[in-house]
Amino acid sequence: MNYITKKQANFSISLSLILALICFFIFILPLVTCPLWGQVVQKKQLTQADYKLFGELQLNQAAPNGRWVSFNMIYPSGEDTLFVKNTSNKKTYSFPGASNGQFIAGDRFVCESPKGLLLLNLNTQKQQYIPSVAQYAYAPDSDQLILMIKSTGSQADLLLLDAKGTTTEQIKGVMSFSMSPDGHKVLYSTTEDGYNSLALLELAKQNTRRWIIQKSRLVFTTPTWHKKTKALAFFATDPHLSSRSLLFYYRLDKHLLYEMNSEKMSGFPADKTLRSDQYPISISEDLSKVFFGIGPKTGVRQDPVLPDTDSSVELWNANAKWIYPMERKRPPLEQQSTLAVWFPLTDQLLELSSSELPQVMLGGNQQYAILSNAQCYEPQFDLEGPRDFYIMDLNTAKKELLLEKQPTVPSQVLPTASPSGHYITYFKDNNWWIYDLRCKAHINISAKLPLMTSIAEPYGVAGWTLKDKEIILYDQYDLWRIAPDGSKATRMTHGREQKIQFRINRSGFEQDLLTNYNGWTHTLIEMEKGLLLQAKGDDGKTGYFRWKDNGRVIPIVYRDSYLTKLQAIDHGKSFIYQDQKFSESPRVVSLENKKARTVFQSNPQQSKYGWGTSELLFYYNEKGEKLKSLLYYPAHYNPEKKYPMIVHIYEEQASQLHKFINPSMLAEDGYNPTALTSQGYFVLCPDIIRKDQHEGQSALDFTMAATREVISRNLVYPDKIGLMGHSFGGYQTTYIITQTGLFAAAVAGSAVTDLTSYYFTVNWKTGRPTMNYFQKGQLRMMQSPYEIPELYKDNSPLVYADRITTPLLSFTGKEDNHVDWHQSVELYLAMRRLGKKHVMLLYPKEPHSLLNPSNQKDLSLRIQQWFGYYLKGQTPAPWITEAIK
Repeated sequence: MNYITKKQANFSISLSLILALICFFIFILPLVTCPLWGQVVQKKQLTQADYKLFGELQLNQAAPNGRWVSFNMIYPSGEDTLFVKNTSNKKTYSFPGASNGQFIAGDRFVCESPKGLLLLNLNTQKQQYIPSVAQYAYAPDSDQLILMIKSTGSQADLLLLDAKGTTTEQIKGVMSFSMSPDGHKVLYSTTEDGYNSLALLELAKQNTRRWIIQKSRLVFTTPTWHKKTKALAFFATDPHLSSRSLLFYYRLDKHLLYEMNSEKMSGFPADKTLRSDQYPISISEDLSKVFFGIGPKTGVRQDPVLPDTDSSVELWNANAKWIYPMERKRPPLEQQSTLAVWFPLTDQLLELSSSELPQVMLGGNQQYAILSNAQCYEPQFDLEGPRDFYIMDLNTAKKELLLEKQPTVPSQVLPTASPSGHYITYFKDNNWWIYDLRCKAHINISAKLPLMTSIAEPYGVAGWTLKDKEIILYDQYDLWRIAPDGSKATRMTHGREQKIQFRINRSGFEQDLLTNYNGWTHTLIEMEKGLLLQAKGDDGKTGYFRWKDNGRVIPIVYRDSYLTKLQAIDHGKSFIYQDQKFSESPRVVSLENKKARTVFQSNPQQSKYGWGTSELLFYYNEKGEKLKSLLYYPAHYNPEKKYPMIVHIYEEQASQLHKFINPSMLAEDGYNPTALTSQGYFVLCPDIIRKDQHEGQSALDFTMAATREVISRNLVYPDKIGLMGHSFGGYQTTYIITQTGLFAAAVAGSAVTDLTSYYFTVNWKTGRPTMNYFQKGQLRMMQSPYEIPELYKDNSPLVYADRITTPLLSFTGKEDNHVDWHQSVELYLAMRRLGKKHVMLLYPKEPHSLLNPSNQKDLSLRIQQWFGYYLKGQTPAPWITEAIK
């Protein structure tokens, strides 16, 4: 007899248990949990009811120490919220309806909210609301908040708060206040018993008060500071004597107040008065001049009428500089304000602009004025006419011709002043030029740079280095630093070799150009500190690089997504930015020691839904040209299936590759790729390279090449492809369906349909003749219909309406001042006459793009129904049934 030992028995039991567990996990558990697993993998279908859950992320700013960041979530419902979140932990403050927030010293945050001005101490978590704040400012050096609290009528109290939020000073009867550029002074006006006073608070000197004017009947307006806080100027009016207008100028260093009385000043035009509507006050850097506007005391336009009639007839003269409606968009030249300069030390006045030369900008440290007349060569038929530019020496009032017949389109070619005022930059004959104000010489600085001169239009100026030592220019990919005498040019980046476009990163409200009355001044670039560069690759990648003064370009972050709003923290030791993809809702990211961490993820509910994806397609057309298109994949994409596709066209759209788009029915043109991909469509967006005088044919060639490429990849049903576009894309859509029957359905919005009749219309919003857009606008025919009638015919969809076999849904606004809505009516009538399948949606009281949310929703729904019927075979909506019966 064989006996089983205890040890053998235990082993047998263990083996049996193991085998049982294996059977359970392999065979039984999957049967029990399979439905549960399916629920985890399967994502929800996005529906219209879900759209309201999605908001738009707006990154505002990071605290100087990088520990906190503020951002807004914006919702279509208007239920917007401002957030302040710690970048290291999950501590978050939310303030519904709040806006205009900023971090201030001591880990504090201030913002405007429905409850009042909020003061938040991020260390103690203390929140303080101050109601009825009409205006506030922060002085960083003295760490004070200046608040204007509404009291009675137009008066208010001015409060000064210290770092603890305690009121250190209160001034009653305040009408207005203005903080100096350096944050050290506050100018404020008060009123008491009908008398007004103007005072200056020295914040750096324990809020010492200095009176500028006391107990006056004058009303003070438009205070303006010298940009280095060395002086200020302001207007004053006498409420008891309307004809009396005064200009005051105050020197802070000498405590001197200068007064200019327009009634008493010798040489001041008797029929004019001080005006601030067109030309704001400014003070020259050398403190010797005050610039301001003057205009007619009365300026009511009167059209001439015949004697003994009261007709309101409009007089349209064919030889007028501008056509009648364009002239009516602005006062006559003799009734417009002009720019003048006052020399306070000598009490002299010089009128700079005039009815002959009404456009003006300043140069040479405000020692010169650059004058021109936009009507100089009118009538002409370009988008904007060329001009003669004159330079005036403000010390002698002498004028000399600077540029003759200088093009003004695009805006980059306009003469622009350098920051230190030594030079004027302009673009002419495919070259960048510098005018040296000191030696009066014109210098071609790009003639030896083939990458600069191989284009008809410039890529722009980034700015100037300190003291106007070098100008920084852009080409297609790179930055160049060039000596103003053209003696030296250095390429700062090497993006061309990598197909990466580099541009200087502008944060907040920074711009390449600063307003200079009717012109521009280039910005100052401080190269010594290095530069932050924004980068965009031809392959769709985006990011940021750091340029060092030794010429090195070092990546900060560069990846296959859409990165924006980079902010450097603690002198560039860390960064904060916004990151997104079409398939990934925007998030706030903190980058420190090359490690990225998500601080905030917007729309976290997105992860529950099936979502489309995006990619770039690269391919070649029949001519061997390398082309590019953006392709959106449908949500819940299955590579074993084929799908319907919608082709959306409008010039070049590949740059939209990684932009997240909230699903919405509230689109101005009815197009939302997220909504369409969630409904099971591929969406194709071809890059269309336009060709002058062949706009229609180029749209056809590039669209067909892209569509055939997708068909060849076996992704879509060839007979279930739709086409849509709005504005210029609407024109391209209507033209394409006259040349091919490939598309099963089409949607065209605000489309030009007949180039000849459109040529002879007016843009009623600007008053400009539409024919002027045919030179440098989108429809670049370059010549008139009288010169090339066959080309106008060849590019007009209306001419070939008899060839259309594609059912068309068109829409337009009945107050479209950009593309005359009768263009849509013309094609509608043609298709009606020809018995074609067509529905036109005409929206009353709507402009070029629909603005009324109800109409936006109506349009989006009808487009979905139109494509749903023709591309998916869905039951047609009654309005479609009526149209196709």
